[in-house]
Amino acid sequence: MPILESHRQLINDAILSLGIKPDICQQKENPNLWKLHRGTAQVIIVVQESTNHLEDKVSTISMMSPILQIPTDFEKTKELYDFILDANHKLITESFSVSNQWLLLNSSYYLDDMRRQEIIQMLDALSFHAQSFIRIIGEEFGINQETK
Repeated sequence: MPILESHRQLINDAILSLGIKPDICQQKENPNLWKLHRGTAQVIIVVQESTNHLEDKVSTISMMSPILQIPTDFEKTKELYDFILDANHKLITESFSVSNQWLLLNSSYYLDDMRRQEIIQMLDALSFHAQSFIRIIGEEFGINQETK
């Protein structure tokens, strides 16, 4: 099941309604990828075909925000992991993951079931929480980084 042009248009409409020009965010080399900033948070949006637990192919939207790169010599790694596990339990639609030493805040859903307003809410929630966690983790663990 290929990603439909209507899916891309749905994402573009949602981004535009937030006052952000989608043509600046949409990546030329991959029209199913957008990169934008909301406040201090970078948000990456990916539309892709995924396989669910029944082995069905479904269109999904994933949003992620890189919170920080965890230093390899970071002395409080266990405390940070305990913090994000506790936060995962409290978050409703977002969750943390770690990939290549990057702490990411993620949110994903089935795209075929979504309307523009739901994508806007998903983007608002992710960027709000990402900005909060960038500040909180920076203050609590002394890690401050600007994401690229």
